[in-house]
Amino acid sequence: MGTDKSLVAIAKGIVPFFVVLLAAAILRWSQQSRPLDRPMPEDWVCPMHPEVHSDKPGVCPRCGMTLVVHVPDRIEYPIRMEQSPGNLKPGSPVMLTFRVFDPQTGLPVNHFELVHEKSMHVFLVSENLKFFDHVLPELQPDGSFRLPLCLPYGGMYRVPADYYPFGSVPQLSAKTFFLEGQSEPPQIHASLIPSKSQNLTASLRLDPEQPIAGLETKLFYTLDPVTGLELYMG
Repeated sequence: MGTDKSLVAIAKGIVPFFVVLLAAAILRWSQQSRPLDRPMPEDWVCPMHPEVHSDKPGVCPRCGMTLVVHVPDRIEYPIRMEQSPGNLKPGSPVMLTFRVFDPQTGLPVNHFELVHEKSMHVFLVSENLKFFDHVLPELQPDGSFRLPLCLPYGGMYRVPADYYPFGSVPQLSAKTFFLEGQSEPPQIHASLIPSKSQNLTASLRLDPEQPIAGLETKLFYTLDPVTGLELYMG
């Protein structure tokens, strides 16, 4: 009877010992079988198209913009547009000045990333839709942009500005100004027939054929001949 009790006591002492050995062996095996600790691949994202991701540095396949590891919060940057002279007239020189401000500090922004080789792109659209232009204001030492113009029609002009403040994300801000005189109502007619120039024919196809507001529409351009094209604006 005494012997049985001794065996039980020994067993009780051995079992925990073997449990410890087994746990140590499992831990050692897991450490040996686990690959060396390596940093997780970084997530590179396009600042303009946040749905585009990559596990290595590069450029966005959609817009060519440099991918970044961390995309800052999409905060709108205020922009102020000044015009000179005060009363704008068709056919007369016009000077527009743009200033971008940091929304958190209220201070002017004077450092911009290049987008398609330029710091700011401005689009001019007249109220009657007869005038459209893509222009490139010049960046000044104080961080402002100056744009000299001479516009053909009176009435309202819509001015979207595309820019990329350093440390933020690409911005699109729209402003409005007026020229003296009246503007006739726009008359728009669809024109999807091939457009011919001296040495090139361009065609446009829409998918879907009838665009729907709020839904994606794809534009397919066909050039003939397609040879001889050069890089333009990046």
